[in-house]
Amino acid sequence: MLRPQVIPFLFFLAAGLVTFSADVAAQLTPADSTLPELAPSEYEIRGQANVILPPADRPPLTGFETPPRVAQIPEGRRPYTEDYRQNRSDLPASPIGRPEPPAISSLSGREPINGEFEASAGRYLSRLVRARVGLPLSGAEAFVARVLYRGSDGHQPFDTEPYDALRTGYDVLEGSAGISSNHTYFSAGGMVEGYAENYTLYGARRTIVPTIPTVPERRGTDAGAQAWLTTRGENRAVIDVRVRYGVTKYEDDWVVGGPMDDRTTPTLSENRLNAGFTLRTPFATNQGMLDAAFSTATLDGIANDNTTVEFSGAAGYGFRSGNSMEIMLGARLLTYTVSDNTSSGRTETLLSGTYVAPDVRLDVYPANGVKLYAQNTPRIQSNALAETFRRNPYLVSEPSIRPSLSTIDAEGGVSVYSGPLQLAARAGFQYFPRYLYFENAGDLESGFRAGVMAVRYDEARILSAGGDLSVVLPGGFQATVGATVRDGRLTFEKPVSDETDDSIIPYFGPIVGRGMISYSFLEGRALIQAVAEYESARYNDRDETRKIGDFFDADIVATYNVTPGMGIGIRLENLSAGYLDRWGNYPLSPTVIGAGINIKW
Repeated sequence: MLRPQVIPFLFFLAAGLVTFSADVAAQLTPADSTLPELAPSEYEIRGQANVILPPADRPPLTGFETPPRVAQIPEGRRPYTEDYRQNRSDLPASPIGRPEPPAISSLSGREPINGEFEASAGRYLSRLVRARVGLPLSGAEAFVARVLYRGSDGHQPFDTEPYDALRTGYDVLEGSAGISSNHTYFSAGGMVEGYAENYTLYGARRTIVPTIPTVPERRGTDAGAQAWLTTRGENRAVIDVRVRYGVTKYEDDWVVGGPMDDRTTPTLSENRLNAGFTLRTPFATNQGMLDAAFSTATLDGIANDNTTVEFSGAAGYGFRSGNSMEIMLGARLLTYTVSDNTSSGRTETLLSGTYVAPDVRLDVYPANGVKLYAQNTPRIQSNALAETFRRNPYLVSEPSIRPSLSTIDAEGGVSVYSGPLQLAARAGFQYFPRYLYFENAGDLESGFRAGVMAVRYDEARILSAGGDLSVVLPGGFQATVGATVRDGRLTFEKPVSDETDDSIIPYFGPIVGRGMISYSFLEGRALIQAVAEYESARYNDRDETRKIGDFFDADIVATYNVTPGMGIGIRLENLSAGYLDRWGNYPLSPTVIGAGINIKW
């Protein structure tokens, strides 16, 4: 039912449209033309507009029908669910220009923000402070900085004398600051970064004066600068160039002999330069690939005074075969040299090697949602001083820093996508002419009978098979679980002869697994996430002296955004640790409970 106030408005609107149509027709029609009378023949107002028009002798108007509110999809039409596999080189150049980048770079993959601050504290006086800030300098340039501090007074890992007074405290401070510049065809930037940490080797057990529970204290620092240049936008060729120079230093403070004041400070420092570039360029519907990486490092220590030079380079050509197969064929060159810097100034080669291996990949899409792949990706690993201590903090004072490499890293598998489920299965074989691993150092090598590990390099072969299952459901729930079964063997030279022997790989569990469950609710304001990690029992040396039990760790984090700019959270770490060892004689802390606040602006 029309409201009374609307009836006069509809009447005048209809009358105006009729009058306008008659005036336009009179102007556009010749004088001798005869048109039907378009004026209303009669009208009468009886509380509602009732306009009667005579029929017009003209074709009806079409194309102005109201579109359906719900799109009409033909029967049998199915959405496209396959992986997008078309190369960019196959597509025509877009006439649409790339939009200008945002004034400030995103700090976490979300919408750009000016800053973020997070602080939390928990059991054993554990503390965490994290801050990130971005400052736009112009329409294309932005300044980004971050700071992270983690620390704890630690727990008491042992309850037997004389080690019951030891604690597992640590402090770590990391930071970086840099400038990025994003333009239509390229982006560039530079950054300075570094970290400082100190902790105790609370699991170390002295051989000399074993009744004195002296714990070595370790301090590490790293400072470096890097720069990069990357093409972007409408460039068909993709070029990425990166350079970094850094200085790393680790030193220990521990008792040498009987008197507590008889201390020494073994120090090992490293200067390292890394440079590399990657080129991807189209050739018609195919693609060419070229990359190279160079690294050189100088070590300065009592037992380590040498220089290492490494190079890895590859060239390849990729093409498609039909609509369901992609092939990349290439070869990679791997070479390294380790030279001893003698006191006389001469350089003597200690180690060297050069290898050429295939670098290939095959992707096959036999059906919708199904992908088969096979690849071999040989590589060289620099094993920088900072990276080695991050992998295992409880090494000897001057670990052996050498490159490791694999000439065969072959893997094949299948991925299946079906609605919210994704299933992946894989199997692989790896051959390492030089493989890095850790084992108990022993008293003759380190002066400790336990709790200190050495870095070794030997030939290794590893067979593995595993799979992953992921599910993403409506309502903010997702989960992932995966496991890998592996078998690794070492081939090494016996110390008293030129013969070789085979053994297990220390600290190499036959089964490893991982899992994650995440649930977001309250319109995305609340999030609960749990992650878990598992590694089966493993030995701490090649002689299988001691077997370390299964390691299983689980953490839970829950957050809630009180406002768009402020959130609170609670964390539970090491839920299942129970004094389990990841490294021999270094039990993790029991369950740590902490809470904190997060602020964005």
